[in-house]
Amino acid sequence: MPYTNLTGIIPAAVLGQIITDLTNARTALLPYLVNLTPDDIKDMYKMGDKRMSLASEAITLSVNNPALVPNYASLPAAQEDFQATQQQAQIEAILAPMLKSVEHTKMARGSEVLTNYVKAFKANVDGAAVQNVPGAAGVKAMLDVHYDLPDQPDAGNP
Repeated sequence: MPYTNLTGIIPAAVLGQIITDLTNARTALLPYLVNLTPDDIKDMYKMGDKRMSLASEAITLSVNNPALVPNYASLPAAQEDFQATQQQAQIEAILAPMLKSVEHTKMARGSEVLTNYVKAFKANVDGAAVQNVPGAAGVKAMLDVHYDLPDQPDAGNP
């Protein structure tokens, strides 16, 4: 399935600038990021849009009703965490669709290679090996080590 808007490769200067910019952004963000284990994630409340509203309302109500804040809870810490959550959401809103587009483009271009070239080349090599064309058996053996393409696309399994 050809994509008319996907032609050529990213020029080296453009790719270099993108990689530099993304590396710089990652370096700038690192002090504000954390990596969680699957167990950490499983045991945490998740802050989606609905819970973002809940947290915002709870903080506002806490500011207006300080006598109701438990002694063991820190409103300033909650305010800082909430602001950081909002900041991360802004960054995620830019990165998530961009990453999805990169993944989809990589998938489309990769599928083009596998569908329109690799399968045809492999079929030709297999036929040549059956006919004992010199060198074909060696090429077939090298391809067979890697070749795992079914007749039809496999619903996303790499």
